Amino acid sequence: MKKFKIELEDNAKLDIKKAKKYYRNISNELKNKFIKEISESFNTLELNPFFALRYDKIRCLPIKNFPYIIHFETIEKNNTVKIYAVLNTSTLNENLNTF
Repeated sequence: MKKFKIELEDNAKLDIKKAKKYYRNISNELKNKFIKEISESFNTLELNPFFALRYDKIRCLPIKNFPYIIHFETIEKNNTVKIYAVLNTSTLNENLNTF
């Protein structure tokens, strides 16, 4: 099985950075758990990025044990997963204008 390449857009990088900072302020252990879960989500997307379409060509994958959803596009022609955002579900309505 061919692996897909993960590409993080700047907005997604910023979302992850903010989430890591938030969890670090609570505890380093919680921040490390968040990093582990997001890494596992990226590993999942490398192997199988064909989750249900949510918005036009955008697919979503919830991050286990955390209130975040990865918003991404699967580009089959070059085996790429382009991650546009990693949004907190409790503030999702505020962030939908990201797309």
